[in-house]
Amino acid sequence: MTGTPLFTGVCTAMITPFCGGQIDYPALDGLLERQISAKVDALLIAGTTGEPSTLSDAEWESLTAHALTRIAGRVRVIVGTGSNNLRVTLRRARFAADHGADAQLCVTPYYNKTTQAGLHAYFTRIADESALPVMLYNVPARTGLNMLPETCERLAHHPGMIGVKEAADDLGQLARLTALTPLPVYCGSDQWMAPALRLGARGVISVLSNLCPEAVRIRCQSQQKGCEQSAAAQQRSGPAVSINTGARASAELDIRGLETLEAESVVENYLDAASRSPRLDMASAGVRNGAPVQHSLLLLFFQRPPGISGASGFGNRAFFLRQPGVEAALLCAPGTPSG
Repeated sequence: MTGTPLFTGVCTAMITPFCGGQIDYPALDGLLERQISAKVDALLIAGTTGEPSTLSDAEWESLTAHALTRIAGRVRVIVGTGSNNLRVTLRRARFAADHGADAQLCVTPYYNKTTQAGLHAYFTRIADESALPVMLYNVPARTGLNMLPETCERLAHHPGMIGVKEAADDLGQLARLTALTPLPVYCGSDQWMAPALRLGARGVISVLSNLCPEAVRIRCQSQQKGCEQSAAAQQRSGPAVSINTGARASAELDIRGLETLEAESVVENYLDAASRSPRLDMASAGVRNGAPVQHSLLLLFFQRPPGISGASGFGNRAFFLRQPGVEAALLCAPGTPSG
């Protein structure tokens, strides 16, 4: 289905906070309110960042119902319904639709790998039998199965399809996807947001925005505005991102800073909820107002000599927020997708 995208800009793939082995609903409420106050464009509940594969059916339903009730239509909500069991996905889709979700995010079946024809049949069945629009989700590093752009193009003709979350970490594939499919494409990896937007993505489904939603929103808006303003120039001079096709595409990125960002704001007012993931004490890293960072995220602050810019020399799992003389790099654990 083509037409107006469900959202453009930033959708936060929400974590699921826990305390004592149970979902911490007061903490979840605080996280949701912070995202809404930061004016993100959409929220994803029970995406892979929310650890739905570790939730019981009762926990998944309770989380989904609670979040949708709390959000109460103030922002678009996508619910992760995908699994490697078609019947589970269809049951979750019905539940999410009954509780007011705007769309569902369906990951490719993991472990039970199939062919591209099998993927087409699988997602067609979900769209046929669900009243909730389907956003396709490709994250081969986690599922062991890569959904090709040609498959997405075939699925795009189904009226129940509303978008693709692409997290293959392959810019060559993303470029083919945006060229082939009329569906809105969303970047599923924070570190590729800037080049993905230049290649035609309509936004990002972000893990980083759990930590600093305002900064990611400003960054995304800046990139989108820059893409619009430079479209004609890019047509004359060629693409702004240099793509090397191969087993994995790579790009040289010039990740410029946020002039208005206060360095401390990145570590203030963020994830204060307990998590099943190990907590990292940032005080030892010398971060003022440091608090434990959860969910496989590590925030580092360091000084950079004035006049030195650019992100060269750092791994591709880094996202930089900069003001003069100070940088913040949020590093996701290797292989960690967003969403």
